[in-house]
Parts: sequence; C-alpha cells; structure tokens
Amino acid sequence: MIEEDQRAVLVGQNGEEYQVLDISDENNIIRCGGMQYNQGLLGVEGVIDANGYIWSYVLTNNSSAELMVILGGEFGGGGGGGQGSQYVSYGEYVF
Repeated sequence: MIEEDQRAVLVGQNGEEYQVLDISDENNIIRCGGMQYNQGLLGVEGVIDANGYIWSYVLTNNSSAELMVILGGEFGGGGGGGQGSQYVSYGEYVF
C-alpha cells in the first residue's frame, strides 16, 4: 500500500509483520517503523480521514482479533512517538 505521503506499508508473516517505509527517494528507502505480530498479518488498506490522519486497516490471522486499526504518521499508534498510549488493549468496535 502506498500512501499520499510516499510511505509503503507492508504486512506479512514471520519476521516483523507490519513495516512502514519512506519511499520518497527510491534510491534511499528508509524504514520508518514497524510492529511484531506473531499470528501473522494477511492484508492492509489505508484510509485518510478528514483531519489528514492515515489509518491502516489490517486483517490478521488471529480468529479472536481479525481486524486491527493502526494510526500512522507522526502519531505512531495514537500516543505520539509510537507508544500507542491512547489505545485500549481490547474492545468492541461499532461501525
């Protein structure tokens, strides 16, 4: 997935399953960050909301948590600096 801000989000299985790369210079690709998810990730789609925040909707290989939503960009997981401090570890989400 390639976002408007020249980032690629890669998901997969084994190793670091969620990775974000800065691809603004194809001769100098830079790793922005990533996340380990041992059950494996099957797919990803990006959405930019009205405030300009980029969200990754990620399908997992975990039957009890099939969908993850990750806030990207400088906010890195909701808490600034990639700490994820603004997210609860579980919940029921209604669309």
